[in-house]
Amino acid sequence: MKHILLCSLLIVALLLLVAAPVFAAPLMQNEPPVFDLQSLLAAFLALGGAAIFVTALVNVGKFFHVVPDGLAGVYTLIVNAVLFLLFVIGKVSGLNVENIDGVLGAIGQLVLMLLPLLGQVVVGFLAHQGLKRLKVPVFGFSYSKG
Repeated sequence: MKHILLCSLLIVALLLLVAAPVFAAPLMQNEPPVFDLQSLLAAFLALGGAAIFVTALVNVGKFFHVVPDGLAGVYTLIVNAVLFLLFVIGKVSGLNVENIDGVLGAIGQLVLMLLPLLGQVVVGFLAHQGLKRLKVPVFGFSYSKG
């Protein structure tokens, strides 16, 4: 729990450091800010493709044991924070973030569809190797010379 709190505080601090120049520049020029944090956060939360992509990315990390057991929430928080920073930079620079969200959603859906297939192939191969090592009759035996 202590690590989650420290990671959350670090992410909030990084968000404030990155967003500070964007919000400070219009204030120094006595103009209203172009983007406020509430509208940026609401727009980011409305992006469904980014959520699918983050879920797929964390699931792939769990499948390949990159994401330790029980820490998926922390990794999801970190990836979401990085995507939010990229979202803010994209919005400020004028990129069409909605199109990028659609691409991320398509990639996430594709990964989530292919991950179970990859799991079946890997599990099938490992089960075959295990039964072959145990010399279970009928499984993993061949009469071929090769």
